Amino acid sequence: TEMKLAKKRSEIQRETQRRDESVKEVKEARLELSRVRQEREVVARELHDVEEELKEEEDGVRDLYREEERLERTYKLAINEKKKLDRELRREITKNDKIVKENVGKNIEMRIKTEE
Repeated sequence: TEMKLAKKRSEIQRETQRRDESVKEVKEARLELSRVRQEREVVARELHDVEEELKEEEDGVRDLYREEERLERTYKLAINEKKKLDRELRREITKNDKIVKENVGKNIEMRIKTEE
């Protein structure tokens, strides 16, 4: 019976060791799981921050494109206005040249009459 008791004690000891090891493994696994969850939360926050930053950058780029389009329209309007003013200026210059020629002709006629 002592053999049986010794055998039983030995078996109980092994079971206790296995149980203790299992408890230790479960604790380590829980710690690892907790660490992984915390890391995942940190990464999720970082991802959220990066996504917000990206959205702000995209909004900024969109604003820049709108501003570029507005400036292009303004530039085209200014170019068209310049062309219109250039045409008007050429007409005025032509008209003034004609008046100057007429005046020169009249001045010559007046000198001729005065000299006679």
